[in-house]
Amino acid sequence: MKIVSNSSVLIGLSSIGKLNLLRERFPQGILVPEAVRREVIDEGEGRPGAREISESKWIKTQKVEDKRIVELLLGDLDKGEAEAIALAREVGAGIVLLDEKDARRGAKRMNLKVLGTVGMLIWGKKVGKLQSLKYELNRLSERIPRSLLRGLASVYKMSNIPYGRRFPAACCRVFNALRDHGRFRIGKAILERALREVDEL
Repeated sequence: MKIVSNSSVLIGLSSIGKLNLLRERFPQGILVPEAVRREVIDEGEGRPGAREISESKWIKTQKVEDKRIVELLLGDLDKGEAEAIALAREVGAGIVLLDEKDARRGAKRMNLKVLGTVGMLIWGKKVGKLQSLKYELNRLSERIPRSLLRGLASVYKMSNIPYGRRFPAACCRVFNALRDHGRFRIGKAILERALREVDEL
């Protein structure tokens, strides 16, 4: 069975050190389109997943041939999501790995089976690879990419504020925006359903 992935599942699992769950569940390997490789490895240098994915022999990049489907999907989705869905359809993938609601909806309209980061963690808990699903979901939702924190540190440095002084309110707002950007958002209903499925609620 062929598996195609978008960037979010790769990055999400990498950020909590659980990328290996994908290899264990799909030992035959995973395909990613070129746009996803660019997002994760080229544009994402220094971020969660970039190094691990670039060094993983079991994650292969494959070019999407049918650009018409990609163009059609780009009205609602980003390039990585559009190419992941197009590639999954093209190769007859058994599963496409996606998290974003619109992308999942688009994939299902094309009769593709969808699995996301939360689904992978549920599987990991059920087969004994994780001690606590709740713990991993909390880690996932609280992660702050180091690259964003480095960006904040640069802003602090350029502001010429002596260390030990309070950060100005405007800079605090920047920090909050960075923090929110770095979070993997899990809705309350999804969280409760996931925890109930593994008897942690």
